[in-house]
Amino acid sequence: MRHTTRETIAHDRHARQNRHEHTRDNAFPIGDGLPRVPGHSGRIAIRYRFLDGGMRGLGVGASVSAASGAELTLPNSYRSDSYVIFDAQASYETGPYRIALSVQNLADDRYFLPYQYLGQAVVRPGAPRSAYLTIGLRF
Repeated sequence: MRHTTRETIAHDRHARQNRHEHTRDNAFPIGDGLPRVPGHSGRIAIRYRFLDGGMRGLGVGASVSAASGAELTLPNSYRSDSYVIFDAQASYETGPYRIALSVQNLADDRYFLPYQYLGQAVVRPGAPRSAYLTIGLRF
């Protein structure tokens, strides 16, 4: 049996060259990277939706997000680790009803995100494995 599908692919990628090169600025040491900004980050996601046949209304998807380490301080003396996170999603629609399950951080990886709190450079844990069930009614 043949199925008609609709594929959706979304992606983004961020890269930065943030080494300080100004010679008259005392706040940023020359050659240091900006704090809390990863050098590279990105996400790619793909989703398939079945439009007819026995699997009509079913949708499945997956994504991967990644970021390189980021400097935490100026001058650059501490750096966070890089990380890769995998997510998955499944949904079913029939008529006005929709049910969806998404799981984030499938492997339950431990990772840390840099941020600034009261002027201090700190890291916080990234989200652990999390599952979300949603039920919707369109009217």
